[in-house]
Amino acid sequence: MVMLRLCYGDAPRRRRVSSRRRESSRRIRESTRRRRESTRRRRESQILRRESWRRIRESPRQRRESPRRRSESPRQRRESPRLIRKVRDDDEQVRDEYEKVQEDNEKVRDDEEKLRVEYEKVRDDDDKVQDEEEKVRDEYEKVRDNEEKVGDEYEKVLHYEEKVQYKNEKVRENEEKVRDDDEKLRGEY
Repeated sequence: MVMLRLCYGDAPRRRRVSSRRRESSRRIRESTRRRRESTRRRRESQILRRESWRRIRESPRQRRESPRRRSESPRQRRESPRLIRKVRDDDEQVRDEYEKVQEDNEKVRDDEEKLRVEYEKVRDDDDKVQDEEEKVRDEYEKVRDNEEKVGDEYEKVLHYEEKVQYKNEKVRENEEKVRDDDEKLRGEY
């Protein structure tokens, strides 16, 4: 009984959060942070893509509308296709970046799903542990009740033994009296 008290104490009633549950919560926070980052990167890439498309659309229009087109130098005329190529390259780069961001988002979603499943498992395990603790507490209470019953029975036995000893002493005293009376009677005869 003393060992049970040492091992389990008075069995605390509060729910403890397991380290596995803390770890899974931390992982969920990390995946949320990664998802936010990928969303931010996706927005930035969208802005870059819009900007590059705007430049592509504006460059021919500016060429058509520009009255100085005729007076441009050959060098300036050569640079405008270069600018278009550069914008197209930039656009390709933005598209690639956007696809990478999409892939990152998919990975983050998969990670989140795995973490959610893991978190559920941990919660189920915690519930099982709580049930086991409740069972141990119940067993502990039963053992304590049984100990109290045994203590009461022991006290009854001690009381009964005291009574028996008292009666035995009385019987001895009576036997001694009878012996004394016998000796007296024998001495008289």
